[in-house]
This record gives sequence, C-alpha cells and structure tokens, in this order.
Amino acid sequence: MTEVAGNIHAKFETGLRCVQELETHPKSPERQTAIQQTREELRVLEKLVRSPREEFYRIFARLQGAAERAHQAGCRANSFAGGGSHAAKANARPDLA
Repeated sequence: MTEVAGNIHAKFETGLRCVQELETHPKSPERQTAIQQTREELRVLEKLVRSPREEFYRIFARLQGAAERAHQAGCRANSFAGGGSHAAKANARPDLA
C-alpha cells in the first residue's frame, strides 16, 4: 500500500511541476490546452484517492511515518530475537563430551 501511495504522490508531484513549467511559457492556445489537460489528470488522481491532493499529502505523510515506525519496531524486534537466540541454542545443546 505504501508503494502504491508513493507512486500516486509522485504522479501528483510530476503533474504540479508540469503545470508550473507550462505557466512559464508564453501564452498560447497550446499552452492553455496542455495546462488544462494536466490539471484534469490531477483531478482524476484526486478522484482515485477520493480526496483533494492536500488531504492525500497529509494522509501519505502519516502513512510514511507509520511505515517507518513499523520498520524500526521490526528491526528492534529482530535484533532482540537474534541477539539471544545464539546463546539460547548454545545452552540448549547437550554436552557431547
């Protein structure tokens, strides 16, 4: 889910940069058409995520934060489990001597 949301975020960013770039060009019917098409693509993305872009950005930031916390918790859990497991295995082996 995080990866899909990241791809959508990137599409929003690309669309916004495109509009900003087009707005620096001299005014022309082609420029206006390109801006309108790009804005329509952004509106389609908003419909896809069922929220305005700004709201999606807030939700995406929360999702990234949760994913990072989960990753850190997983790393800590793995280090605790891995750190004691070698000693536990060594102590559980019967003496062969």
